[in-house]
Amino acid sequence: MNKRTNNRSEYWQRYDSLCNIIKPENNQLAEQLINAKSYVNGLTDGWYDFLYLFKVLIFKNAETLSLDCKVQADILITQLAKALILQTGYGGMTVNERLVIANKMNEFDNAINSKDTLRIKEILKSVKLTDDNINAILKSFEMPALNKE
Repeated sequence: MNKRTNNRSEYWQRYDSLCNIIKPENNQLAEQLINAKSYVNGLTDGWYDFLYLFKVLIFKNAETLSLDCKVQADILITQLAKALILQTGYGGMTVNERLVIANKMNEFDNAINSKDTLRIKEILKSVKLTDDNINAILKSFEMPALNKE
């Protein structure tokens, strides 16, 4: 059940399967997840709204879910987030979401810990942040701002 999905139909089959597994454990959550599908209306914003609600519902109910359900939800969330990035770029995502989706969170943390401002800039540029955004992040970590290019 851990294989990656290749298309929307397969994605929805796996999502519905997850809802069916959750239903006996937490019927209210299963119904909320089923209703979340109504956000998907063919527009990109609808997919983002669905993804956001999916993440919130899983996070809020994580304590009541089996490990298998959490793993399957994480796989579906990650796959959808990656698909949306391919469609639209990183628009509407937080810095942490961008780093997680790009699989650069550990690399970023290591650069922060070693105070490697040039590496931090490279990583943040790779997830489409502007120099102003990067400098604000550096400032939040009490590191010197970089010169604008």
